[in-house]
Amino acid sequence: MSFEGYDLPTCMEAWKKQNGVTISPTYIGDQNEVQAKLSLSTDTGYDLITYFNGIAPLFINELDILQPIDIDQVPNQKDLYALFRTKDLWVKDSNVWGVPFTFGAQGCNYNADKTDPPQSWHDLLTPKYKGLVGMVDEVFTEIVLGGRALGFGDDLPSITKDQLAEIKGFLIELKKNARGIAPSYGALVDMFASGEISVAFPGWAAINVWSQARSVNVQHTM
Repeated sequence: MSFEGYDLPTCMEAWKKQNGVTISPTYIGDQNEVQAKLSLSTDTGYDLITYFNGIAPLFINELDILQPIDIDQVPNQKDLYALFRTKDLWVKDSNVWGVPFTFGAQGCNYNADKTDPPQSWHDLLTPKYKGLVGMVDEVFTEIVLGGRALGFGDDLPSITKDQLAEIKGFLIELKKNARGIAPSYGALVDMFASGEISVAFPGWAAINVWSQARSVNVQHTM
């Protein structure tokens, strides 16, 4: 259970055939869906899940839904940066609770055939993008990026209620320019492909790849 693309559908093909493994993915649109679904049932049948490192303490210290990973079965873990092998986001009490496999930054996707790259998240609030912004129904990332747009980066994720109120105000203003709120990142690609939107909040590099595969010139800017 994870985001679209995290099941690595293309590059996993050879490995799956070699090892006789079938992957049946359940895609999520928001990280909160993982803990919600797994907390409601003790027998949901998921072998692998995703958790974002920013909420690692919730998964490792508070939610009783993880089993330690037998690291002998993950030989490439030793090749990761030391930060990714030892930090308490993944390791506690000599147990390995998670193995990070991807990292990066979330910028802004934009259709380069329709607009220049935005220079700031605040550009998306201007009349230029009225009805052309695509948003994703992923509350955690929306709040984090909203906080960064407002200069709260050093405080995240431990923002105050007053800061949260400012972020909500920013997101409500942004929503006024939105064409719609997509249920997933894959749905954002559909909106780019149909020409409904020119920019996306938040963005993700995978959207570039999926959009370009559909002959839409979507790029990424920080």
